[in-house]
Amino acid sequence: MAYHTVGYQTAASPRKGATMATRSTDEEVGDIHEDIEKLKADIASLAKDLKDLGTTAAGAAKRAARDKGERLREGFDETIEDLTERGEDVLRGAREKIEERPLAAVLIALLVGLVLGRLLDRR
Repeated sequence: MAYHTVGYQTAASPRKGATMATRSTDEEVGDIHEDIEKLKADIASLAKDLKDLGTTAAGAAKRAARDKGERLREGFDETIEDLTERGEDVLRGAREKIEERPLAAVLIALLVGLVLGRLLDRR
């Protein structure tokens, strides 16, 4: 339906509009491709950031676990020292009592031995 005249187009001619629409569509497709490439780059960057975040979080968790282990070890060492001191105090007190009353200490040891012997003999 195109009526062409030299240097003049009629309203019935869709050629010029089709060319503009085609160019505009081509530009839009090009823009979409650019957007897709940008999205791909953004996704790759996001993936790298997430990986880095995971690595950082893992490192932080490792440091926290190591610090907690060190605190537990220090607490364990302090408890062992306290128990050792208490045990030494008990032994020191027992020695003092034995030195104060040696005969009573021997009789108590004899009675404890007899009771244990009877208990073990009943099995």
